[in-house]
Amino acid sequence: MATYVMRRLNSGNISLSKIVDFVPIGTVIGRTKNNHGFIYNINIDPSERLKKHGSEILNIYETLLKYNYKVDTIKLASWEKITESLTVTSFYESNGYKKCNNTSSIYFDDKVNIFEINQYYKKL
Repeated sequence: MATYVMRRLNSGNISLSKIVDFVPIGTVIGRTKNNHGFIYNINIDPSERLKKHGSEILNIYETLLKYNYKVDTIKLASWEKITESLTVTSFYESNGYKKCNNTSSIYFDDKVNIFEINQYYKKL
């Protein structure tokens, strides 16, 4: 049985964690401002990926923001390793997110990986 724990952190961020049999599976961290939600990080345990946990926790997070914080739009920045192209992009697009057409991709090199960063949004 899954348990979800939502809490407001001291930083002002909102965290939602999924726990199954006392084992943390994943977490979404974001924030709200006015009627907008922002997602900063989605982290799913590597052994639990590709099992729909990410989509499930994202959907629950969106629903909680919509009804508890009156959020009507969620925005995020997708960081995609250029060597693993389209894994992050396809995740967000399969969950109803659209790429912002008025922004260009940004590239970031952390000396280990090169990331393509794109802005996405979803109307709730």
